[in-house]
Amino acid sequence: MWTISGIALVFAIIIFFFFIRNDWVHRKRTQLIHENFDEYKKLEPYNTMVFRFWVWDIKKFKRRM
Repeated sequence: MWTISGIALVFAIIIFFFFIRNDWVHRKRTQLIHENFDEYKKLEPYNTMVFRFWVWDIKKFKRRM
């Protein structure tokens, strides 16, 4: 049976992971906007990049046009 502290620990780990993911997405998008604005415009929206947490390769977030 889950206790309140166990559930809180799981939520804390998930929130911590999303802080790391949010920082990664922000750094990659900022880096790309300074290097190549045309490539930046091809990226998926910010929220899509954050919530697809299993993808860590920025090249896989390019929209197919």
